[in-house]
Amino acid sequence: MDEELALEILSKYIGDIVTYIIEEDGYNIDIDEEYEDVLYFIYKRIERAWFKGKEPSLRELEKRLRLARRRQRIKLYNLISYLVSKYVKYKGILPLTSWRRKGFYGNL
Repeated sequence: MDEELALEILSKYIGDIVTYIIEEDGYNIDIDEEYEDVLYFIYKRIERAWFKGKEPSLRELEKRLRLARRRQRIKLYNLISYLVSKYVKYKGILPLTSWRRKGFYGNL
């Protein structure tokens, strides 16, 4: 499978979630430059977890993402948030703001 097409599928189904998490959590990630790197990192982790390390077909990847987005949106959001934080830790990127934030979770 062509990884560029897989990244396009990921961008279609979870791109808005990734962008929202990066902006909302204040990660020091330039979305214009590192967006594809973040998606590739997420793709490899999803491939390992959902498909047991085997490269999925484009149809199967799209089907799984569509179902996860439709039926388990909160779990998908939490998974993507976790994977973005793992990417940040892997790259050694420091957040722009404190990890304590107001909003949905209140003042932790």
